Amino acid sequence: MDEAGRGAERRNLRRRVVVLVVLAIVMVVVSVGTWVVLTAADRAVTAEGGTDYSTDAYSVTFPGSPEVGELAIPSTELSVETATWSNKQKMYAISYLAPYGGMPSVDGALESSLQNSGATLVDSEAISIDGGSGVVAQSTAEEEIIWTMIIVSDRGELFTLVQSGENKDQAYFDSFHIR
Repeated sequence: MDEAGRGAERRNLRRRVVVLVVLAIVMVVVSVGTWVVLTAADRAVTAEGGTDYSTDAYSVTFPGSPEVGELAIPSTELSVETATWSNKQKMYAISYLAPYGGMPSVDGALESSLQNSGATLVDSEAISIDGGSGVVAQSTAEEEIIWTMIIVSDRGELFTLVQSGENKDQAYFDSFHIR
């Protein structure tokens, strides 16, 4: 490979790292910004029987109607689509990064997420779903439990689902499907 090819490869690698770091920061800001004093009724909330939300890329069920947004990734032409729902006890969020010319790394996304959030990994497990593969992880940050699922689709899309709360809402994570 000539010098120009290696330079382009290094730039693409740097761009992927920046994208993953920004994605992790976005998810942490969304998470930390929604943690407040909690109530018992809010703790019982689950995505089971909740509100279905879908885009051209995925579908997922939230406990209620999510707020939808888009965040530009600094120093790139890329943006991350987000959907979030929260109450006083729990926060649910999903972010979607469309393919951008490189295959995202599940391990890199998880590592960046943990580093940028100051979270400590408690447990993780590799998973495979129809149309992609990834990891499900439990971490802690500021005495909060955070459940995360990171999926890279076979098409190179990056999906990050996050849920805070004492107990993992399996209905939320099971409801996720790549379209």
